[in-house]
Order: sequence, then C-alpha cells, then structure tokens
Amino acid sequence: MDLSNKLLDLLSEQEFAALGPHLMSRELAPHAVLYDRGAPITHAFFPVRGLISLVVPMRNGDAVEAGMVGIDGVAGGCAATSVGHARHRATVQVPGEARVIEIEALRGFISQRHGVWKLLSRHQDALLVQAQQSTACNALHGMEGRLAKWLLFARDRTRSTSLPLTQEYMAQMLGVQRTRYRAAHMASKVED
Repeated sequence: MDLSNKLLDLLSEQEFAALGPHLMSRELAPHAVLYDRGAPITHAFFPVRGLISLVVPMRNGDAVEAGMVGIDGVAGGCAATSVGHARHRATVQVPGEARVIEIEALRGFISQRHGVWKLLSRHQDALLVQAQQSTACNALHGMEGRLAKWLLFARDRTRSTSLPLTQEYMAQMLGVQRTRYRAAHMASKVED
C-alpha cells in the first residue's frame, strides 16, 4: 500500500530531506479530535491513510463538514502560514495514519523556503474553494447529489473503496436528519 502524501510528494528531494527528521508517524484513531475550534493548532497532519473532516461546530451541538483532508493535503497547516488558532474542528472520520510535525518546526522550515510556503498557501486556498463548493452544493443540490459528491471526494482522498462510516455520521456531515439520509441512501443503492 502506498503510504505517501501528495502534498509532501511535491517537495524536492532536498526539501523533504530537511523536513523528514521533523515528521513523526501517528495513527489516526476514529473520531479523534486533532484540534478544536478556538484552540491553538500545535501540529500539522499530513495523512497517508484515512480521512480528516474539517467541521464547523454550531451552538446547539450540531456540526457540519466544511471540508476534508486526505492523502492530498494537510490539516492544521494554516497555523504555519498565518492563523495560529483553529477556525474549525479537525476530526478523524476514516482511521489511518499521518505524518505529523510540530507547527513551530514547520513554521521554521517554510520561513527559509518561500516555495514551500506558497505550496501550503495554495493548499489553504484549495480548502477554501472546497468549503465554498460545499456551501453552493448544500444550497442548490438535493441530499442524494451531496452524498454522491462526498463519497467521490472521500474515495479520492483515501485511496479506498471501503469507508467505515455510520449513517448517523453521514447525516451529520451532510446537515440532514438521519431518517432522511437513510431513506435517500436506501433509494440510491444499486443492486450488483
């Protein structure tokens, strides 16, 4: 199984050699909160397996997913380029593994490498576009279309066709009632 992260793969050999000693391997346990809204972000997570949801918690206890990070990116990288406190909650939705680095080490690394800073900044831009696209889809598309988009995104970001998720979780991420999700899910199943 490929255990690489596409964002880290974009680094030159020299850049990766300099960053490598600061990267630690860490298991991503299901439902683990990596950082929470309003708290300082102390580590950046580059998944090599699994999926991290970036969710916006609401005052009533609900939460809606605004983005996801898998093998294509980094969760918490924004703390190295600009924002030190989390504006969302990062939660592991599909267990896996990540390369983890302390924010101070990443900040020091990118301060000497403008190209890497630009790469992380572009990734933050991509996450913003993802959140904007999700907002538009939530407003304009039905639950079935949003579910299909989410499943395709998750598959691309995990390299897996198996996603161990509950109906309750999927309903929460799509911002719908579980009974509505279940009815739509059952209607959209395709017989083999």
